[in-house]
This record gives sequence, C-alpha cells and structure tokens, in this order.
Amino acid sequence: MIIRHPRKGNFTIVPNAIFEDRRLSPEAKGVLCYLLSRPYNWIVRMDQIARVLGHAGRASVGRAKMQRIMRELIDARYIVRRDRGRRADGRFGSLDYIVSDEPQSDPKTE
Repeated sequence: MIIRHPRKGNFTIVPNAIFEDRRLSPEAKGVLCYLLSRPYNWIVRMDQIARVLGHAGRASVGRAKMQRIMRELIDARYIVRRDRGRRADGRFGSLDYIVSDEPQSDPKTE
C-alpha cells in the first residue's frame, strides 16, 4: 500500500522516468531529486550538496563520491556543465551547472 497525503505547498514534482532510468545509481537519483527541489536560481555547489546529503554518523558525502555522482548525472545529461571561462587574473573561473528533469540533448551531436 502507498499512502499519499494531500499537499498544499513545499513539494516537488519529479518525473517517474528519473526513477526508471537504469543509467543512474540510487545515489544519483537522490541527488538529482534534491537538486530539482531547489529554487530556480539556486547555485549548484558540490560541497553544499555533500553537506546536506550527509547521513547520521558522517558529516557529509565524501568528495570522490560526490564527484562520481555528478559525473554520472552529467554523462546522462541531466546536468550540463558550463564553463564561465577565465577570470581577469588568468585563473579558471567557476562552473555553472544547469540541472534538468529530463536529459538534455548533446549540442555536439546535433
């Protein structure tokens, strides 16, 4: 039996296709659902995600695991990474992550 309570606010609608996508591990599905629950203009930061998704007994998800999960979501095209280029001082700038509830098409193959 599955019980669903009526909601009036503070909930997220997630396509069932995410849960049925066999390319994604359970961890990647969880991170994707967490990201989809964030506001539209929320800035994706792996350290913040790792901290929030930590569990009892651990302060956060490890860096290597978080990188693996993000790579999985990028490879499946639920996340597209956009490089902001170099800063004025010549160092690399930050990255933007664009998260979608459906895999995005790959511009290289279009």
